Amino acid sequence: MSSRKANPNPRPIDPEFWTVVNELPDPLPVTTAEIEALERYFGDVLDEVFDPSHAKVR
Repeated sequence: MSSRKANPNPRPIDPEFWTVVNELPDPLPVTTAEIEALERYFGDVLDEVFDPSHAKVR
């Protein structure tokens, strides 16, 4: 048992202020169009992160 008392008036910077609720289905449905959009906008970055051989020489 913790001797720490709960803050009766938590502030947004206090972890007790927030409640996280995950109501997303598992697995999360993703459409082909959504994957294509991510690849279009983040493809170069993802290639660099996951495959350093694709990194551009500067």
